[in-house]
Amino acid sequence: MLGWFACHPTDPVPVPLPTDTPSSESGDGHTGLPDPDAAFLSCVGEGANTQRGWCHVELAEPAALELRFSADGERDRVFTSAQVATAHDVFFWALVADTRWTVTSESTLGERRDVTFRTRPLPKEFTRFAVTAVLGGHTQVSGLLFAPSCPSPYVVVTDELGRVVYWLDTQPEDGFLGGVDAYSITDRGTIVVILGKRRIREFAFDGTLLRDLVRDQDFDEFVHHDLVGRDGRLWVLSARRVTHERTDYVVDGVLVFDLDTGAQVAKLEFEGWFPFVEEPWMGPGFWFVEFPDTVDLTHANALAFDADGNLWVSFRHLFAFAVFEGDPTAPGFGALVALVPGDPASPVLDDRVTARVADDPGATFTGQHDVRPTGDGSVLLLDNGLDRDRTARAERLVFEGTDVLRLAEAWDLDRDCPTQGSVRELPGGNVLATCATQGFMAEFAPGVADPVSTWQMTCGTPLSTFAEGVPLLLPIEPATR
Repeated sequence: MLGWFACHPTDPVPVPLPTDTPSSESGDGHTGLPDPDAAFLSCVGEGANTQRGWCHVELAEPAALELRFSADGERDRVFTSAQVATAHDVFFWALVADTRWTVTSESTLGERRDVTFRTRPLPKEFTRFAVTAVLGGHTQVSGLLFAPSCPSPYVVVTDELGRVVYWLDTQPEDGFLGGVDAYSITDRGTIVVILGKRRIREFAFDGTLLRDLVRDQDFDEFVHHDLVGRDGRLWVLSARRVTHERTDYVVDGVLVFDLDTGAQVAKLEFEGWFPFVEEPWMGPGFWFVEFPDTVDLTHANALAFDADGNLWVSFRHLFAFAVFEGDPTAPGFGALVALVPGDPASPVLDDRVTARVADDPGATFTGQHDVRPTGDGSVLLLDNGLDRDRTARAERLVFEGTDVLRLAEAWDLDRDCPTQGSVRELPGGNVLATCATQGFMAEFAPGVADPVSTWQMTCGTPLSTFAEGVPLLLPIEPATR
């Protein structure tokens, strides 16, 4: 995005700062002895969540400014306000809990103020949640976004040490909308989630609810597994029941929404693209409540875009991925660009197939997840090894011509990961792979079989499962003092 659930930016992205002004609610703010700078610089957490909030700065002369949070043993958190003004409201986030910070504001004209700010401990809901990080010397991970199974209503961000530095409660105060099925960061720096297969919500990083779309009100179908926000639109995987020759099938599609209005503007339908078949792995397990006694035919589980605006879709139960024209305003929206089966057992071996995996030993993939193109033209995916009695592995494949996809490198997670999971490229060329069912993430370097770093999430004794791990860049730089 991070069920599965799912989600994704193509690469780790810095999160844009919100432009709204802060609320007037109280928080810890300035602490300690009376400080003459407190009249000009004050910081307030978002209610009980003091790891994010707002600082208000009053300058003597109009200027832009930098806001820096410093603490003993921590790298500085740095934020900027580019507007030339005397009054600034600056959003901050990614602070370590239960820590005393010095907050320093310095304008581009050299006006400097500093106050203290203390973050509160994490709420009691996080008591059972823990991350064991084993770091190599050169990890490329900055932050990790995911939705753990405890506490279940939350999306969290941890730093590379596994400490929770951001959390977002996805539920309203007056009820529970369902577990977090999918999550992602849009290209405008907001968090989008699917809840209970029936609700789509968009949040600013400061926790403001920007969009709330409801099944049977804003859209008709169930939604699941993945959603991608870019260029002011949101693409969401959907599913419905289709009856063919007296057998009921679950067939996927993609709903497209305008993020500014919430209106559904287009739909990509996968009915008719693939033959109606029934394989042993197509049971209704994922849909046993919504679609009992059905054949889960396509089981789409991941969305991604390439540089040309084409939409890539992974079909778990077809052992295949496809590429479609992804622009809903284009005359050819939904046209098939490529269709690639990953295994001879794929049901889509027909004349629409555009490329096949080279016939190398062990090169095929089944039950795959998180298929996505990369900047160098290769393809990353998580080979779950469905129905092949093998452990999951992250794979990089390359096209040879237009009709052959060859395995370039694979990294074994050494774990059984039958469902969900992800693999993402990090800024320095390493990859981050997720074994969702075992709450495990591993960072791999090119040409090296063993992981560079690993993260194991637990909920007390049980493992903390989650859909995938989404890498993102925290507003951190080495301390300069």
